[in-house]
Parts: sequence; C-alpha cells; structure tokens
Amino acid sequence: MSPRPALALFALVLAACSGASCAASRGAAAGEGDGGGSTVTPRFGWPDDFHAQVSLDHRTIRDGNRSTRALVRHQLSAERKNGDLWVRVSNIEGEGDEPDLRLNLAIGETLVQVVSRDGAFKRAEGLDQAMAILRRAEGGESAGDKARESIRRQVREDWEQTVGAWRGRRLVEGQTAKAEQEAPLSLLPSVLGVMDVEYLYRGRVACEEGQPELRCVELWRRMRPARKSQQEILAQVAAGLPPPQAAALRAVSASSEVDLVTEPDTLIPHRLLVRDVLGITVEGVDGAQHTVTERSEDSYHFTTETAL
Repeated sequence: MSPRPALALFALVLAACSGASCAASRGAAAGEGDGGGSTVTPRFGWPDDFHAQVSLDHRTIRDGNRSTRALVRHQLSAERKNGDLWVRVSNIEGEGDEPDLRLNLAIGETLVQVVSRDGAFKRAEGLDQAMAILRRAEGGESAGDKARESIRRQVREDWEQTVGAWRGRRLVEGQTAKAEQEAPLSLLPSVLGVMDVEYLYRGRVACEEGQPELRCVELWRRMRPARKSQQEILAQVAAGLPPPQAAALRAVSASSEVDLVTEPDTLIPHRLLVRDVLGITVEGVDGAQHTVTERSEDSYHFTTETAL
C-alpha cells in the first residue's frame, strides 16, 4: 500500500493554474520493444499480522513558486476482521514546509483500507473522522460530499498503486500492456475520467539495494487521460473554478507514474516511487495561452517487521 498521509490537500483545492505533460520516461521507452522475456503474475499474500515501518520523502514543485518538501515516517499494519484485512497507518511523524502538513497527517491516521483476502479493495473506513477534522480546520464550515468522495478515491488509488493494479495481472518482461479504466485525475481526485493505462514488468531486482538475491520484481504503471475523456475532464475542472478562471480554461493534462519494487508472491512492497504531473492551460487577456505545471514526487521505503 502507499499510505500517503497527504490525502486532504488536493481533495479540497482545485489549483487554478498548474500544468504540463510529463516527459517521456524510462518506463515508456522500455516498453516499446517486442519483449519476449520472462513473465510474472503477482499474487497478494500479506500475513494477518503484517507490520512495516515506512519512510516517505514528498516533494512538490509548482510553477512560479519555490518547491516544498515533507519527510514523513509511520507504521503500516494490517489486521484480519470478519474475513477482511484492515490496513492502516499509525504513529505518524513528519516535518517540512509542505502546506497543511499537520492537517494531512492527522487525516491520514484516521483512514483505513478494507480489502478482501485476495487483495481486492472493498471500501474506505474512517471517512467520518476525516471529515470532522476537515470541518474543525475550516472553522466549522462544512466540507462537502465532493471532499469526502475525493478522499475515498485517494484511499483506493493508494491501494491500487502497490497491490490492486498488479494482483493477478500477467506481464511479460519488457512488453507494455495497455488498458482503460475510470480513475481520478492526477493530483485532483475530485475529477474523474477514463484513463489510458500502461503496465510494464521491468525484470527481477534485489528487494534492497546491495542484496545479491533477486527476490523482487520492478513494476511500472502510467496513467493519462484518454482522448475521449478530455472534454469531460475539462468541464469538471472548470466547474470547480471561479467564473473568470473557468472561462479562461483551455486544456488540462495529467500523468501519474508508479515505479514499484515488490515481492511477486505476496506483493509486500519494498520501494515505491510515485510521480504526478498536472497541467492547466489558460488564455490570458492578451489572447495568448499560458501553461503552468505542478509536479509531485513521493519516494517510499518499506522495512517489514513481520517474519515471513
């Protein structure tokens, strides 16, 4: 799981100016070959008493502003309840100059991912507590249903990044697999659309740097809005902006890339890198179009405490 504690920030605010498409990545280039390598079909197999210490290095770069950073540490744990696995984070500590860091950490600790025995996401628990924290932070103002749904979508997407997207998916080394799915927009979980998704199995790797044994696999995924969904996404973003900015909106681009090092027999993660890019193009009073970007990078390291 990628239990990002910063779950509330983008659920509440639609950035009026952010954006450009993500540059071509190593994963995309690697997937252009004919493949023909080994195959992998990851399976979910977390133990009922799974525990891991997680460190997160989060960075945000916004056009026209200095970059911000947060270093976060927390414990990831799972417990069996009524046949399901309840996955949560606790003992969160963080420091840095990322906006609303303390608020996001508090919200992250209330949320639980409830998943089935085979790793399928079922629902998010703790949303009522998360919304109560948001309302207190807003001085009693009511955070609406859109914020609640945005947080729920982010909780699900966090699970997809490390487990849901990979379990039972057969991949050939060096060969890109493609699909379509409905998903929230990168950095704007309040916006939903059809995404073009690419998956890539890069090969066997060491679970930890310096280890000789290649017990883990490196997996890559990229999601971008499908062409047929672009106008729908544009309309949703415009609906969340003040009228002058909505009228000036011309295009929205987004990309989300996941690079995961995990154990294929259990999907116990070891390293995770998530890169998100959001681009918004607006037309100025001079008639010229201006595009600005927001980029987010989350680098995780998981240290498993459970003896396997």
